[in-house]
Amino acid sequence: MKLPLSEALRLGVRHDHPDPDQSRPMLLALKGQGVLPYDLWDPFAWDSASHLNVGQATAYSSEALCRIHPWLNDHVLCPWCAASLQGGEIVEHPAEEHEEEIGYGDTCDWIADMEAEPDLRTMALAVYFWSREERLRMLQMARSQHLSSHRFLAAAARLVLKYELRLKNFVDVE
Repeated sequence: MKLPLSEALRLGVRHDHPDPDQSRPMLLALKGQGVLPYDLWDPFAWDSASHLNVGQATAYSSEALCRIHPWLNDHVLCPWCAASLQGGEIVEHPAEEHEEEIGYGDTCDWIADMEAEPDLRTMALAVYFWSREERLRMLQMARSQHLSSHRFLAAAARLVLKYELRLKNFVDVE
């Protein structure tokens, strides 16, 4: 049974292995999907014909994940830095590049949104903040309202559009 990528990653994280080589987000997602055993170095876990071997698991984890979840072949913007991501980068980038400001739960929430609403993948805009503190404050506010960062920012933009709010005082004018 194919799990949504966000759920497979959550499941993989719950069974995380202390060996950092086995804790890469793509490997965790494949473990949660049931494609890989939870301990890659356990010789008894490789009996099943459905599992890749250890070499394939580490070398082709991105390709294996894209075969299971073809939407990963789309280009998606990172909601934290607006980097263009594709393939395994969609799973790896947030955990590696933004580990100080977000957790796996945030990454999983974002991936769940991308899976559930394909149109979100192509309609993204990059948001740049004036400072790191401003960006962190937005992330904290989004978390406090149980929203992903892109859902929070989209809601803020909808609020401005709905009420035709004037933002002159909030925009740094040169």
